[in-house]
Formats: sequence, structure tokens, C-alpha cells
Amino acid sequence: MQIVFNERPIVAGLLRPADKEDELVWSQFVMLTDVDGGCLAWNDFTCSLVFLPNTTSIEARANFSALDCVDELRESYFLVSKSTDELKRLSQTRMLLDRLDISRQKFCFIFTTYACNARCPYCYESQIPISSMSEDTAYDVARFLIENHNGKSVHIRWFGGEPMVNSRVIDIICSELEKNEVPFVSSMISNAYLFDEEKIKHAVEKWKLSWIQITLDGPQDVYNRIKNYVGDHPNAFEHVLNNIKLFTDNKVKVNVRFNISNDNLENFSELLDVLEKRFEGNEYFFAYPKFLFDYYRPHSQEDGKKVIDSCRILFDRLEDTGMLMTKALKFKPTAQNCLADSEVSYSILPNGKFNKCHHEQPLVSVGDVVNGIVDEELNDAFKERIPFGEKCKKCVLAANCIQLKKCAHKCNDVHKEYHKLWLEASIRMYYKKWKKEHH
Repeated sequence: MQIVFNERPIVAGLLRPADKEDELVWSQFVMLTDVDGGCLAWNDFTCSLVFLPNTTSIEARANFSALDCVDELRESYFLVSKSTDELKRLSQTRMLLDRLDISRQKFCFIFTTYACNARCPYCYESQIPISSMSEDTAYDVARFLIENHNGKSVHIRWFGGEPMVNSRVIDIICSELEKNEVPFVSSMISNAYLFDEEKIKHAVEKWKLSWIQITLDGPQDVYNRIKNYVGDHPNAFEHVLNNIKLFTDNKVKVNVRFNISNDNLENFSELLDVLEKRFEGNEYFFAYPKFLFDYYRPHSQEDGKKVIDSCRILFDRLEDTGMLMTKALKFKPTAQNCLADSEVSYSILPNGKFNKCHHEQPLVSVGDVVNGIVDEELNDAFKERIPFGEKCKKCVLAANCIQLKKCAHKCNDVHKEYHKLWLEASIRMYYKKWKKEHH
């Protein structure tokens, strides 16, 4: 057995391994996946990854006692006592993590505007009235962050609409944080069309932009038709690809999202041909597929199967080229689901109000940057969790799945299969990187 990386110490310190005399079974949180020369075992609870040589995932799953590392697997919680209530132990661990202030950052989702220069037909914000953050509100936002960062670094994710439509408020907030010596870094969800070389350098230097997510809907003709940008755009696709290259040249990590539906796999196969030629081997370029009906659009079982099949093909191809955006395996498990139940995260709307979930429509507020949280009851309602059910008892993903009662994202077979595919591909990518560095 070879350790690729160890379990998160804070979690391991809260657990007790099974006794040698116990009847052992694989932990429900262990995922096994085949690689050359053996298989990988990933523990989604303790965040450990090990390589098991000279066996397959099927063989290891069926007869772990034949492995020469049973004691090591038991001591590192891959094997547990058959009598262990793993979900109960998970809940107790989460309760302890909830009480510990282990976060190093304050995280803020800041909506600079609801306006956008694109007209994507699938946009879930299309029913929200257009408004933009005023300069006065931007100063209020900055003041709130200065007074409430509590010595932690602030991570701001700029969002919209298209955040670049109202970039002036980004300048104001970042300038005020810098002036008051508040450590911060920023990221952005953007279509990247409104950037150019000068603005990218400005974003890196003044906004401390380190990460940007950009959606590409297909090759040139498909992309230009779906984005349908306002104004003169002879070839928006080429302009955005050039900007992606400029971002990576400036050491900004670019994550490209592919929006998958039940009938557009061919588009992304063609797009990947283009991206491979331009970005394969670029250490700052990554991509991943995500299906369009995630929160808002109902889907049939047949449509679900089609998008999963498409995602499987794209995950495999992105993994083979080394361009896959991996899951952040080393930062799990989580004690919170998202912004909604986090005590150190805020979603700030253009009017300066706090919103706990921008996927819930219509948007509701629990406070604002001037007065803080004013509706404690509603704020607490967003933290309410759904207890584990029968279906959770055998789910490998349960350790990093927190179902909130008000969450728009409901557990279903399509979501589970999608996240399993992504997790498996991520595990293999981490292993390949480790193997390259250590051999």
C-alpha cells in the first residue's frame, strides 16, 4: 500500500480505528477505482488516497483479506467494524467541526449587477429585474468587510449578471480593502467578453484575481449563436479564447464550464478538439462538464441518462488530456453545505442586502451590509438540515453531502452518478500527478 496523501489530521484525531478482533468491512465512504498496476482507494470521510498494487477494484472489494495491508487499511479507517454506525459517526464529527473555527477565510459572493451583455437562453436570472450596485453601496460593502473580516483573509467571488458590466464597484471595494490593509484575493464567474489585455492585467494587480470560471457552449458557430452578445461582436468566440490565453499567461487559473444538455455532446467533442490544440499542457487551464437542468429544469429519466453518458465521455477525455478541473479533494470533508449555512460566508446583492441562496427564487434577504443580519429566524431556517435517510446508508458521497431543507438542489440518481464520475476522474488525476512527482 502506498499513501498518495494522508487523511486530514483534524478528522483523524476525532476517530478511533476498529479493533483487530472486529469483523471488518469497507467503509461506506471508500471509493475504489482501477489504474495501471493496481487500484486506488479514496476515503471521502477522512480525505485519504492510497494506491493498492497488483489488484483490481473488483478483487479488492470482494476479498480485502487477501491484501497484505489489512492492518494499515484498518488503522486509516478504510476498513471499519461491521457494527459501526458510520452516518452517526459522521454527524458527530460534523457537530464538532461546526464548533471549531478552522476557516482561514471569509468568503463573499458579491453581485456587482444583474445586467449582462449576453443573452443565453438558459439563464436562470432572466426573470430578475436588472439593477446594479451603486458606488455608495460599494463603499458600504467595503466598510462591512473591513469591520467584519476578524483578522481573516477575504475571498471575494464577483458575480452577476456579468460582473464586468459594473467593474467600477470592483475597483472601489478592492481599493478600500487595500487601503485598510485587509488581506484579500478574488475570483470571478464571467463570460470574459468584456476583458482585454489591459483589463486582465488590472484585474490581477488591483483585484488580486486568481481564478475565473468561463462558460463555453460549444464551437464557434454554436457559441456565438447561444451567447448572442449585445453590440458589435464579429467573432466573440475567438475573442474569448484569446482572453483565456491572456488570463493563463498572467497566471490566473481558468476553469471552463461545458453546459451539457441531452443533445449537444457533438458540440463539445468539436470544442474539445479546439481547446486541446490551444491549451493542452497549459498548467492554468482546466475544464469540466455540468448539465443544464441542475436546479431549475425538470428532466426525464431518458434525458438524465443521456447527459450522464455525455459527461462520462467528456470526463474521460478531459482526464486523458490532463485538462480536467478536479474536485478539491484535500479540502474535505465539509461541515457546511454552501453559503446558506456558513457563518463565515456572505452573498451580497447589488442593493447591499444579504441573500443566503441565489438559486432560490424570488430572492429573499436576511439583512444588509449596514445593519448586519436582521432576520435571525430566516437566517437560521437556511441552516436546517434534512436528516440522513435509508438511501444515505450505502452512499459513498454521504460524507460530503449536506441536504438543507430550503436547498433547490435535491438529491437524485443523476446528481449522484455525475458526482461519482467526477470524483473518480479527480482521484485518478491526483494519482497521476503524484506518480509523476514521486517517480
